[in-house]
Amino acid sequence: MRSFLLIAAFAAFVSPAQAASFGGPLEPAAQGKLQCSAPNVERKTCAALSAYRTGENGGLEIVTSMLVAPKPPVIMETTSAVEIKDGRVCGIFKLRDIANADFTSDGKPLGEQHTYFLRDKLEAALERFADREVCSAYLPQGAVIKAKSTLDGVDQPKFDQVFIWVSPQEGYKVGGPN
Repeated sequence: MRSFLLIAAFAAFVSPAQAASFGGPLEPAAQGKLQCSAPNVERKTCAALSAYRTGENGGLEIVTSMLVAPKPPVIMETTSAVEIKDGRVCGIFKLRDIANADFTSDGKPLGEQHTYFLRDKLEAALERFADREVCSAYLPQGAVIKAKSTLDGVDQPKFDQVFIWVSPQEGYKVGGPN
């Protein structure tokens, strides 16, 4: 499940000036909102919390903080390149995004050995998706938005997820569903 969530999350807060050119499905990001995947509205938690920004090379990036282990809670933060294609958010999944990820627990960096272990396990689990294009179409469904995903142009219902756009001031954080 976590590997699917990572790919789906792939498919720093953003200032409106940076995000103004995002448009389309990322218009809320242009207004400074964050993407809260698998939200628990009562607890104000998300399985993943993502922001969009303009990268150093001028391209669009998604910065995602994601729960990868519930107890103790371990959060992985990745940065990946994305683009808007035909109204969908797309990117090529790269294993280097996991190799460059930061891992924390209780707000503190994980030790080198634990970080190495997690990177190794995640890279092994996700290797079959490396260098493949993941795209998500954002489809409003009542109070949530469904991210309908494709992998190399083929529908991937198991990657589909729901999310909501939240303001940083609302206090949402990465956490489990319970």
